[in-house]
Amino acid sequence: MRKPMISFFSAMLMMAFFACDSGRKTAENTDSSPAENTEASENVSSEPEVFIYTSKVDKLRIRNEPSQTAEVSTSMGEGEFATGTGQVSDNKETVELRGVQWIEPYHKITTLKDQKTGWAFGGALSLVFAGAKAEQPDLDKLGKLSAHIRSLDVKKLDSGKKAWDFVKANFAGSKGATADGALVLLEQLLFRMETEGDYYMQTEKIAWKEEDYMAIFQNKFSMDKFPYTKLLAASGFTLGSAEGMVFPIVDWRALKGFFQGKVTAPMQQFVDQSLLESEEPAFSDAHLAISEEALIDRAIFWEKFNLANPHFPKPIAQESARWLPLAIINGDAGLGNRDYDTKEISPDVKKTWEYVMKKYPSAQLAKTVKEIYELCKAEGWKYSDKVEHWGNDYAEEHRGM
Repeated sequence: MRKPMISFFSAMLMMAFFACDSGRKTAENTDSSPAENTEASENVSSEPEVFIYTSKVDKLRIRNEPSQTAEVSTSMGEGEFATGTGQVSDNKETVELRGVQWIEPYHKITTLKDQKTGWAFGGALSLVFAGAKAEQPDLDKLGKLSAHIRSLDVKKLDSGKKAWDFVKANFAGSKGATADGALVLLEQLLFRMETEGDYYMQTEKIAWKEEDYMAIFQNKFSMDKFPYTKLLAASGFTLGSAEGMVFPIVDWRALKGFFQGKVTAPMQQFVDQSLLESEEPAFSDAHLAISEEALIDRAIFWEKFNLANPHFPKPIAQESARWLPLAIINGDAGLGNRDYDTKEISPDVKKTWEYVMKKYPSAQLAKTVKEIYELCKAEGWKYSDKVEHWGNDYAEEHRGM
């Protein structure tokens, strides 16, 4: 009889999602664990001419060296912009931002406000653009949007509508990198509202019927049905459900509807995939809700996407490329699928991994799968100490990528 999958993976999955844009504390205001090596890398990307960042937190300290013990040269307010060349420190440090621990390097940047150059902790920055100077976004327009968003309270539902109204009024004719930047800033606000607000407490008060749950699951629920769901829709949210609960989530269909034809091709791919995964969640109640093959196809999509767009300005692209392989290796589709008494790894795992190696033989995921496949085969498809150590090492290696 199959036992529940390991709880570690469930924790990793939640951490990966909520580490993308969530939280509220000021950068570096909590204890941290700096790495030993604080030497800066001199490697600069040879592709983009300029990187443009915005601060996700207020009073972000810009230091003379990539270390929390280094002298502070200036600071950035939330939503303010900075430029860089892609130079990143060799060392990573652990910093808690808005209740979430980040393990990130420092980025060398120059603030637009006072033109001072220094090192900013990567977890507190959002990349808005990386590319040719001739193609960079209109920072005046994005700056006004950023200032407007900064004035909004994520705890108030009408903040979503105010942000949407501002975007519709000011970015209807925007194209390319400017449209990309507007989408990044708007979705970042909505995601903060989703994760930091208490709007789910209001949806819990609604007397949901079985047909409502089914309609939500099938993405057919009419948001006009209840006064509160109508307000949610006007503020950029739709509904998700799990464990008998109904809660607001960012409406990627609305984002796609407005930004379709405005954003760059990579951003359009990102929006399309994000919509698909929002409407067909991979996991439900901490268990796999789609086929193993579909999970693998998603992992390969993000692997290829990141290879084709190494400087894409949305962290979830990198996070998906990290935690989806973790699911396939260590989670419900991998080593987590085993009998905890006999330590026998399910035959389904073998089939899943063979699917990866057969369909995507040149992918990095296939190379990793082959390594653990051969080890499990040598161990008689038992969750032996060697297999356990390999899985633990793999999880630790990818925890802070």
